[in-house]
Amino acid sequence: MQEETKGAFKEDVLAYAKEKFGSEPEYLWARFPGYCVLRDEKSNKWYAILADVPRSKLGLSGNERVYMLGVKCDLSDREFLLTRPGIVPAYHLNRENWIGVLLDGSADLGLTLKMLSVSRDLVLSGGKRKRSEPIAWLVPSNPKYFDLLRAFEKSETLTWPHAPGLIAGDVVYFYVTAPVSAVMLRCVVTNVEKTDAAGGKNVVATIRFTHRYDDDEFTIDFLRSHGVKYVRGPRSIPFGVLAALEKAAQNG
Repeated sequence: MQEETKGAFKEDVLAYAKEKFGSEPEYLWARFPGYCVLRDEKSNKWYAILADVPRSKLGLSGNERVYMLGVKCDLSDREFLLTRPGIVPAYHLNRENWIGVLLDGSADLGLTLKMLSVSRDLVLSGGKRKRSEPIAWLVPSNPKYFDLLRAFEKSETLTWPHAPGLIAGDVVYFYVTAPVSAVMLRCVVTNVEKTDAAGGKNVVATIRFTHRYDDDEFTIDFLRSHGVKYVRGPRSIPFGVLAALEKAAQNG
């Protein structure tokens, strides 16, 4: 196997890490010249490893060597990720918290770069995700208190008070509680600002409607099948659920 084939996405990963996070590859082991790590400059913590390893070491057929990207992942995402092409258990790393991505072109590049960003967030926050770029949220909405579906029928945008933690570009999926009990809306945060309120500052977000899902499309049973037992407050979304929501929105 040729170098450009076994490491088709290696340079893409390194270029992304340099442009996005200012990380340069560090080759730390003379015994393993094909290994390098990506480290956060401020904390000095490394959040990814690129390893030139035999396919057989990864449980794959063939004797060729292939570049693997080792990244940290959320435990709730691990099962789904291992079903995706080109993603394998980690090599020489904690297999519960880390996962491997083949850089030979078999894994999706967009997902690979997303996993790299997630890994950095997890490493820098000690396992709890911090913000470094826009992310997706799953947020409950109780129709007894506010009919979000009807509100978006009247206007494409709404002002959402009490929205700490959001930044412009975040995607918000609204789970409408009983009697609907399903994810119904996809929205994008277009603006976030702080306002004076009684007792201190408040964060207000402007959100724009982009897609409405069918009532029976992403029900609580679907969410539970992906490990989301309850939606009691704003939370992150497992990769499996997010992939399905995005695919449905793209297909219209």
